[in-house]
This record gives sequence, C-alpha cells and structure tokens, in this order.
Amino acid sequence: MLDWSGEDISPDQNKSLRKSIIEEGSSRGKPCLTGKCSLSIESAGSPAKEILFRLGDGDSYGVPYPVEVCTLTMIRNEICFLETPHTDYTLKLLSFEKEKALYKMTTEEVLGSVEELKQRGNNAYKVNKLRLAKLYYERCVSYVESVVKSEQDERCSQLLTACYLNLAQVYLKIEDYTKAVAHCTTVLWTHPKCVKALYRRAVGNAKLCFHDEAITDLTTLLVHDPENKEARQLLQTVRSNKQDKAQKEASNNEICVSERLKRSTRKKGENGPPQKSVWMKRKKPAHPSLLLKRLMKCIKVLWKKK
Repeated sequence: MLDWSGEDISPDQNKSLRKSIIEEGSSRGKPCLTGKCSLSIESAGSPAKEILFRLGDGDSYGVPYPVEVCTLTMIRNEICFLETPHTDYTLKLLSFEKEKALYKMTTEEVLGSVEELKQRGNNAYKVNKLRLAKLYYERCVSYVESVVKSEQDERCSQLLTACYLNLAQVYLKIEDYTKAVAHCTTVLWTHPKCVKALYRRAVGNAKLCFHDEAITDLTTLLVHDPENKEARQLLQTVRSNKQDKAQKEASNNEICVSERLKRSTRKKGENGPPQKSVWMKRKKPAHPSLLLKRLMKCIKVLWKKK
C-alpha cells in the first residue's frame, strides 16, 4: 500500500529527505552497518540498476549519501520512493548481510567490531555524513556496554570515553546541544579532568545560554590546561555574552517597572480623568415607600379608565 504522507528521514529532521513506502518488505531485519547490501536504484532519466555496496562506503560505488541514509531504514524486498532536494529515487532492497548476534561473539570479537565501527564513524564524520557517524558511534556504545565488566575494563573504558566524546561532537554539529552536554557529562562522571569533555560541554552550555555552567567548565579546563587558546577565547566570549544578557535583562526590567507605574497612575487619575464609566456615579435605588406610591397611582389611573 502506497504511503503518500512520506517519512522524514533527514539527519537534521528538516524534511529534506522524505521516504514513501510503495511496497512493504518481507522481513523484519535491517541492513548491518558494516555489511554489504544489494540495492536496485532508479532515478529520473536513468533506468533501474542493481548495485552491491558496503554501507558507509557508498561514494566508492556511486551510491549517493541520501540513498545510503534511506537504505538503513529499509527491510528486505521493500520498495520505496525517496524525495531529495536534487533528485528523486525509486529503491528496492534486494538483500543484505545479517549482523552476527552479540551473544555468539567473544569479547575480543566485540571489541574488534567496536574499533572498526569507531573508525567508520570517524571517516563518516570527516566527510560530513553525520547521520551515519552518529549511528556508528551509538552502535559502538551498545557493543561496549554488552561486554562483561570484569573483562577488559581499561580498554572498554577508553572506547566508551572516545565514543561518547565523538557523539557529543556530532550533536554539536547538528545543533542538538542538550544531548551533547549529556554525553560530555557522562564522560566527566568517570574522567572529571577530561579536557575535551569540559570544552565540548562548555560549548553546548554556551549555545544554550547557560553561561555560568560554561564559565565553570572553562575555568576548570584552564586549571588543567592553562595554555589552551580555544578555551581562553571561548571564556572571553561567554563572559561578554553573559554581560550583554544581564544588561538586556536590566533594561527589560526597567521597561516593565515603568509600564507598571504608568498603569498605576492612570488608575489613580493622576494623568487625567479615566473613562467616564469609571467616574459616573451610580443612581441609588428608590425607597420602598416611593415604589408603593407609584404603584397606587397606576392602579387609580387604570380604575378611572374602566
């Protein structure tokens, strides 16, 4: 069944890549990040062609990056229509390599896979394939966390730290500063003197206008690395932004106070008479005896007419 609404699969969630399913697939699994897959690609003006390629290396096989991103969301035998800013594609996922289950892998195999995924993530980040890089790093974290903690503790700790720092950098790039700060905080729980984590968390907090937190991190960083020029420049910028923000808030408070004073003086009538409805005196209700007299007069008039 054709889904014309389209799913936003763009890395920045800006609707630049939209996927519409033409025919649903026949399996639940999705392509492995490090495996090969066979894909039928048809675009405007060119016939369908079958390409066998490894995800992350699509450029080497002539597969555009948007097609790689879409392939990660497909299942076997699925046919979909991909809308991009430049070209539209009709895709069919023919086959793909299945990922080996973690419980069937030894600790050395898992850590070896993590090293490969991390390197692939670094390569994807260098060519600005941020969605792929994020997926590689997230898979690294899940792999390392599956390893028994008593085994390879030091190596696992180093890999986790590197992956969290890389994820933080990716989130800074895609302007998701809250997640960048969270990943840096995870690193700082176990490595409170980590210069990269302190700097990247400061960048995220500065973008979120949490100037005090950013200044604290940068001050701590400069204690451990006094000659860090980037940190010094950022510290000056954050302090300047904090001062500008304080001045704007002070001026806004003054405006609010003056507006309240004007409203209060208007109510008291110091700036001229308010609306007439406020100053008009209400008529007092008639006394019951007067009402009774009026009623008797009306009765007499009616009686005479009869």
